[in-house]
Order: sequence, then C-alpha cells, then structure tokens
Amino acid sequence: MSDTGRPTDYTEDTANKICDLFAMGKSMRQVCLEDGMPVPSTIYLWLSKHREFSDKYVCAKADGQECLVDELSEIADKVLTGDYDPNQARVAADIKKWHITKLAPKKYGDKQFIETKDTTQEITDEDLNAKILELMGSFK
Repeated sequence: MSDTGRPTDYTEDTANKICDLFAMGKSMRQVCLEDGMPVPSTIYLWLSKHREFSDKYVCAKADGQECLVDELSEIADKVLTGDYDPNQARVAADIKKWHITKLAPKKYGDKQFIETKDTTQEITDEDLNAKILELMGSFK
C-alpha cells in the first residue's frame, strides 16, 4: 500500500474505525470521505471476505439507526429551545424519518394491516363428493 493512496489491505484497526463511524450513524459515503478510509468497493469486498468484520458491520449499522432516532429527539429539543426554525426542522426530521424507515422498515416503518374475509363454505363430505362427481361428469 502506498502512503498517498487509500488503503486496500484489510486491517482490523481500519475495520474497527469503519464500524465506529457506522455506529455513529454515518453513511457509506460519509465514512469513505474520512481521511485514511478506503473506497466503498473495498469495504464491500472486505465485508464479503472477513466474517468478523461483517458481523461487526451489522451491529454497527443497527447502532447507527439508533443514532438517527436520537437525532430526531435532538432536532425536537432544539426547536423547543428556539435554536432551529420549526419549518426547517420539520424538513430535516422528515428526511431522517424517511431514511430510518428505509433502513429498518420492520422496526420503524409504518405497520401494514391486511384485513381478509373468509369466503369458504361449510360443506359435508357427502355434498363435496356429489359436487366432485358432478364436475367429473361435465368433462365427459
């Protein structure tokens, strides 16, 4: 690895730094813009090759989702103290809410309720057999 380029060789230290940034709610783009961080394709390659890194990454991304939720509370607090304009804060909060529902739809997405109606009929074995015979007779 050259001193001037981005890292391509996997090291546990770099992997831990990457996971720390994801745990703080940083996106892949934000992580890769940090000094000394590899490009996204290198991170994806490492995820496919290094099981321990992959496991840490999954946990870090979950922690990052919680950070986004915390940021929503911070935005609300700053509106209440007058630090943020309510309309601008609403836009920022809506974007963060949309993002978190896409990252973790089961946990933070809108709940989907599906109502079904049972249209089956109660039928005796004799009536069922008669209907089967009737249908079989219609094919002759």
